[in-house]
Parts: sequence; structure tokens; C-alpha cells
Amino acid sequence: MRAQAEAKKPKRPRKIAVTALLCVAAVLAVAGVCAAFGVLPHVTEVVCDGESKTVFSLTNDPQAIVAKANVTLGDFDKINLDGFDEAEWKNSLAVERRSAANPAAPLVSFVTSDRLQTVAKALAEQGRALRLQQTVKVRLLCDGKKQTVKTSGTVADALHAAKITLGENDAVNHPLSAALEDGMSIRVQRVRYREATKKKAIPFTTEELPNDTLYVGETQLLQEGQAGERTVYYLEKTVDGEPEGRLKIGESVTKEPLPELLFIGTKTGLIPQGSVGVSGLADRAAISELPATIDIAVDVYGKPVNYTKLIVGEATAYSGGGVTSTGKSAMPGRVAVDPREIPYGSKLFIVSTDGNYIYGYAEAADTGGFIHNSDTAVDLYMHRESDCEAFGRRNVEIYVLE
Repeated sequence: MRAQAEAKKPKRPRKIAVTALLCVAAVLAVAGVCAAFGVLPHVTEVVCDGESKTVFSLTNDPQAIVAKANVTLGDFDKINLDGFDEAEWKNSLAVERRSAANPAAPLVSFVTSDRLQTVAKALAEQGRALRLQQTVKVRLLCDGKKQTVKTSGTVADALHAAKITLGENDAVNHPLSAALEDGMSIRVQRVRYREATKKKAIPFTTEELPNDTLYVGETQLLQEGQAGERTVYYLEKTVDGEPEGRLKIGESVTKEPLPELLFIGTKTGLIPQGSVGVSGLADRAAISELPATIDIAVDVYGKPVNYTKLIVGEATAYSGGGVTSTGKSAMPGRVAVDPREIPYGSKLFIVSTDGNYIYGYAEAADTGGFIHNSDTAVDLYMHRESDCEAFGRRNVEIYVLE
């Protein structure tokens, strides 16, 4: 059992236990011998835990005297020097036991209950009151181990009794100053933080450099790009060794990316005005037989570079001759359109999206019957029915030149 004393007003402590009688003659004899050597012995009565010890020393340092009395001081214990005078050779001091919950209030520990009256009487003579604390049984869980201790005071006292030392970030499920209750469960969680890193790639960029020796649509690799690298820093939290999240705290570039350098062609091919059946650079024959009325600049694939509108849609083919809606005779190059979308007379260049068919230069000259019942964008005139069947239906790119 532990009892706590509340000080009303500081007074010089008196002896709590009867001090063994000293032989006065022996003390005087020792004093005489020490005086002959130029030193003076010190006799100190040390009172601690309800017991009194007499300590002989050549120093008047209270800490050294307490240590010589084989008294171990706790983290919150205090040496009471009310009856101590360094100038005197005979002194007394008292060790007051104190708890973390109330460091200002001295505690008195009892070894056996039959000494309670003696200690209470001694405290009363000093003007102090005695307050008893009842011990309780509490359970503790820490580092995967369970233990039960019987103690009194606060949660901090229970941890001390269980020899559990808290780390800087450790968590306890009760406040350290909370009073202990019988059957209380105290859980200590070891909380640790560590710095971690993760490497992440930085994509390289592409820089396009114009080159007039390459055709439009043609490219040439000058420098291969290389990805860079950045390091991301995290603070990772673990509770009892188990991960419990992480927080990004910063990042730095550890390797700069190297850009890809790409030559982009600016040179154009030419379908000159008046040419017939020429698709451009590849010099493949076009289906259209209509001479171009303007110069047409084309890219490396033979497609126009300059145009006012691009329409991508489905195309069909027809044949059979006759006269178009605009009064012109039907021929490859004069195509049927929806005039609401592509006005009559529009100059066009048509090629299939897969590149297999180059219709070539064309004019919007006819109205297709498809405008009433389908999503067809253009109907291409061809000489033979077999050519139409071979073409079938396919997607085309319609470049509106003018």
C-alpha cells in the first residue's frame, strides 16, 4: 500500500524511525583524528520510505549522501533539505517519493501496515496530513505481451510499475494523468515514422523541327527521347509494426528527361493545273479523268496540303452515263453530292481513308439519290459497273479545295 502526504506548510522533518544511539566518544574520537588530517567528517540522518539511516561521509553533497545510503531516486522524487545546512557537520535530510500525476505532492511508502500509526504520528508532528491510496489491479498490453500489475495512482504510474517506457510518438488509450480503476485495460501502441522514397518516370517531350528537304507528312528522327526520373519522398507511419498510411513530403528531379527531336517535312509535291489522272508524289493513276483547274500542293501521301474543309464519310459508286444535275455530261471526276452540304461547283480531291483508292481531282456536279435515305457523303462516277462493284462502299476523305 502507498500513502500520500499533503504538506500544509514546510517544517523541518523529524525522525520517523528511532535512530540507533551513537557512541559520543567514538564520534569525538573520529572528529579528532579527521581534524588532525585537515578534514571534518559529516554525519547525516537520511529518512526515506519510513526508515532512517545514519550516513558518515567526507562530503556534504546531498546527492552523494543519498547514494551512499543506498537510496535510488525515482524520476519525480525530491530531496527535502529543510533540515540540512551545508555549513554544519551534522545534518538530516528526507527523500520524498512523488508520482508523475502530481509531482508536487510527496508520497510515503509503507513496508508493513503496523508502521502506519508511527508514520502518521510523525507526519502530524510535521504539520502534514496522511492520505491513503488504494491499490488496484490493471491489465496492460504492449509489444504483443499482456501483463497484470497491482498498483495505485495514475496510468503513468501503472506503466512505470510494468517497466514500460513510452517512445516519442507512442499512443496510450488513456491519458497518462488518468486515475487508475480496478480492472482497467491499458493499451500501448508503438507508433513509428520512417522516411521512404519512390522513383517515378518523367515522360520525355517531342520537339518538331521544320525541314524543307522532307515532304509534308514525312518525318525523320534526329534524337531519341529518354525519360527522366524524379524521386518522391514519403513519411510512412506504422502502428505496432503494421503500415497505417503515408504522407508525401516532397520530391526532387534526379534525372532530367531528354527530348525527342523530330524533323517535320515542309516540302510539298504538286499536281499542276491541267494534269489528269495524277495523284501526286507516288504518281499513281487516279480514277478521275477531270483535268485540275488549279495547282494542288500535296503531301508525301499525295493528299492536298491546302484546303478549306475536310469531310470524312461513306462513299458509293455509280455508272451509266447521262447528264448531271448541273447539265454537264457524266464522267469520272464529276461526282454526286448533297448540295446542301457541298455546293455545286466545289473543287474537291477525294481519296479513300485506307489509301487503296485515289479518286483524285473532282467537281461537285450532280445530286445523289442517296440524300433522301442514307448517310452517304458522295457518289463517285466510274466508267464500268464492275469498277463500281469492286469499290463497293468505303470511307473516303473529301478535301474541299475551293
